[in-house]
Amino acid sequence: MKTTIDSAGRIVVPKSVRDQLHLTPGSELEIDVLDDSVVIRHRDNNLQQRGYGHDKYHTSGCDSRTDQDI
Repeated sequence: MKTTIDSAGRIVVPKSVRDQLHLTPGSELEIDVLDDSVVIRHRDNNLQQRGYGHDKYHTSGCDSRTDQDI
């Protein structure tokens, strides 16, 4: 999926992704750099409340393939 960065450094998460991951205004996201990629994960606080620790993120349904894989 393609998106752009605006002059303030913001990116738009496409509506289909927001819907799939149940992202709403105020949802916490984690941003990491992995080699030459930016990885954005939805921080799922419900997992933390069930005792799965602070490093668990909701990534179900995400396609983790890179451009080289496709």
